[in-house]
Amino acid sequence: MAFRIGDTSVTTDDVDQRIERSKPVRRGGPGSDDGADTFRRDAAKSMAFQIMLEDEADQRGIAVAGNEVSDALQVLIDQRYREGGHRQTHRLQRVLAAR
Repeated sequence: MAFRIGDTSVTTDDVDQRIERSKPVRRGGPGSDDGADTFRRDAAKSMAFQIMLEDEADQRGIAVAGNEVSDALQVLIDQRYREGGHRQTHRLQRVLAAR
């Protein structure tokens, strides 16, 4: 198991499948074994964050408009990827839409 949040368990296979599904919309990938490990951990963190947000929203009866999610995602990407954040946003939005 990669991680567990509440009643939701996510396996390493789940993380690998998400990474695999994102390949068509992203350029390249990690260049080294260390990069692959970091990339995989970031994918797992992203999944965990998404699950936590969805669970919290469900518990509070909150529905969030897509543009609000996109705006919040942009802020996070800009913080993580100082240069090229806009390109990363478009890639991640395509990945999430394919989910």
